[in-house]
Amino acid sequence: MVMQGMERYGYKKEGLAIAENSAKLVEKSGNREYYVTESGDGCGEKVFWGWTLLAYFMVQEIIQGGI
Repeated sequence: MVMQGMERYGYKKEGLAIAENSAKLVEKSGNREYYVTESGDGCGEKVFWGWTLLAYFMVQEIIQGGI
């Protein structure tokens, strides 16, 4: 939601940074239920296909302008 809000209000570069950092977090720690803010370590359920799945689509959504 934050990424989409940034894009909607004209902060596309910042929204893209949020999307890219989210994708890097998932790439580093895998599809986890939640992440430690300070380290980015994944916690909770392993191979959790919930909100984490959005990280795979966020960058493309910003690039294609698809809110």
